Amino acid sequence: MNMRLLSRIFVFALLILVLISIISAAAATNTIPPTRLSDQTRPITANDLKPVACAALNLTSILICGSSSSVCNGKNSGELILGSPITTKINGHTGTNCCLGAPGTTFTNCTWHN
Repeated sequence: MNMRLLSRIFVFALLILVLISIISAAAATNTIPPTRLSDQTRPITANDLKPVACAALNLTSILICGSSSSVCNGKNSGELILGSPITTKINGHTGTNCCLGAPGTTFTNCTWHN
């Protein structure tokens, strides 16, 4: 009787080991393709970072407003102007500018702003 019980336990353990081996082999065949994140052939520009609402604008530079002043003045036409949390007023340069600021920010000379 004990031999019969031992043989059943042995067969059950053998089936579990075979099943674990199959699952492990299947998991080992999964590969993740390379992302090519380090393969940057060109620098990131203002047009790459602009919001969808500015899609019609051709932006040439990015201006990041510092956190030391509440007023930010644009320097050129075609800028993506990014206000800081303390920026209360963004003055874009004459032309087409895309301006982003915190809620309550006042915008001047910005083709699009948020």
